[in-house]
Amino acid sequence: MGQRRQYRGTVTSWDADNGYGEVDVPGLGPVWCHYSVIEAEPGTFRELSVGAQVVVSVYYRPDDEVSEAAGYRWIAEHLQRHDVVQEDQT
Repeated sequence: MGQRRQYRGTVTSWDADNGYGEVDVPGLGPVWCHYSVIEAEPGTFRELSVGAQVVVSVYYRPDDEVSEAAGYRWIAEHLQRHDVVQEDQT
């Protein structure tokens, strides 16, 4: 796999019961996110809050697969909460 391209975005929806939601990335659009791609410490609950700032790596779904992915063209492959990113850099 090549180098990940990271984008900053904002969580616009999150369904905690089902473990998925949407992140809006300026200039890219909506990105579908599953809880399994959220970076977290072992043993902690992987959840997001609407309005949270995140850093997300994505992959693109070709046109023929978009309808199968509930209309999402971009899918998150890795996500980190922005507050965690800031702590790591200090």
